[in-house]
Amino acid sequence: MITIDKLDAYEEFDGNLDAWLHSEERSRIDDNAWQSIEVILHKMHLISSGLASDKFEAVFQENLLTLTENDQVRNRLWTLVKEPNKKL
Repeated sequence: MITIDKLDAYEEFDGNLDAWLHSEERSRIDDNAWQSIEVILHKMHLISSGLASDKFEAVFQENLLTLTENDQVRNRLWTLVKEPNKKL
């Protein structure tokens, strides 16, 4: 489950997997959560770019509800896709 705390950790490293792997702060987010965030952001990018089918988007939206803690997390993820250089 992607939580605000895990998303904070991901953003602290600007999504830089290598930096996170060499950090002593790896306990804040585990490998599965990091990978889930990466996959979610990729799918969101496909959707926001108009490259995904309606069915893909519908299935993704359903799955997103189970993968994320709440609306705040989902909104921050969408913001990362729409404004990648914005620090939240």
